[in-house]
Amino acid sequence: TALADRVPGPSDRAELGVIDLRDGCRLEVLTETGAFSWQMGAMQQWLPSGRTVLYNDRRAGSLVAMLLDLDSGQQRDLPRAVAALSHDASFALSLSFERLADVRPETGYPGVTDPYHGVDAPEQDGIHRMDLGSGAVELIASLAQIAALEPRSEMTGGPNWVNHLTISPDDAQMVFVHRWWPAGAARFHTRLCAAGTNGRGLRVIWPGIASHFAWRNPRELLFSGNYRERPSSDDRRFFMLDVTTGDVREFGTGVLPSDGHCSLRPGGGWILNDSYPDQARLQSLHLVRERNLRRIELGRFYAPPEATGQVRCDLHPRWNRDGTQVCIDSTHEGSRQMYVLDVRAVVDLAEIGPRDRLRRTASRRGG
Repeated sequence: TALADRVPGPSDRAELGVIDLRDGCRLEVLTETGAFSWQMGAMQQWLPSGRTVLYNDRRAGSLVAMLLDLDSGQQRDLPRAVAALSHDASFALSLSFERLADVRPETGYPGVTDPYHGVDAPEQDGIHRMDLGSGAVELIASLAQIAALEPRSEMTGGPNWVNHLTISPDDAQMVFVHRWWPAGAARFHTRLCAAGTNGRGLRVIWPGIASHFAWRNPRELLFSGNYRERPSSDDRRFFMLDVTTGDVREFGTGVLPSDGHCSLRPGGGWILNDSYPDQARLQSLHLVRERNLRRIELGRFYAPPEATGQVRCDLHPRWNRDGTQVCIDSTHEGSRQMYVLDVRAVVDLAEIGPRDRLRRTASRRGG
């Protein structure tokens, strides 16, 4: 579609639906949303029940979150757009998508205005916690508080913001990137921060560049970053960080690429990751076994030159709930589409020894 080749505007609407993989990938359109971007989507997420979906929308010029029950069709709105949902679905964390639209349009939502435009680090904005039952909202970490942590002179004179809010598996901690754009600089700066999901214990846990990350367990975080603090650094790689003690070690160097949208298989054991396009415009999709850092290439997908910049199409791989399938976004067939890969055989064969592998393969062929 034409929308796939440009950043969504205020008048654009996106359909939200459910694809039935057991019925020829039939699409059932559920609703529409005006809060959508190619890099963030509408942040749609299933609640643990599996029959209620949460998504962001724009209503009367304001960003909200909507709860939609698929069985009854009933909807309920919440007063703020959601960035991260707790695993027990009792609360959500929110950030300013209005400010994101101002500083990095591909990650924000169109048609809204940042009420604190021109303020470097407002005291009234930052990370909010929202109760999903009552809708009560509390500011738990302001941008002013975050910028005051180990402050640097270049944090003034330009906007500060947060992104990539991620909640620990036990719902006790959150991590996020704090970013700021120094006046006159060609690019923003980044560092990695953490706090309790109640806002207590706010701290910097990695002063250098940090981009994509995933919780390994309630205290360990896998992330891509580097040792230095400036965006020109060329030593990016993956690290494993204990967010409680600060202990950090390199992880998967030479096996994992320098960056990628990483995630851990439900139940552990495997890392799912991708890469950005190489010189041939190919994006890698791969699994890495945690135990022995064995890498299994699942595929390489061509990214057309026009799919770049704000309309780029990262693979953004994600697991299904039982860790047997992987879903990606890709433009390798000439249009932006979603694809599902079944990885059960790959994971199964990697778990057994070479001789057992031959016997297992023969039995599957009827031998």
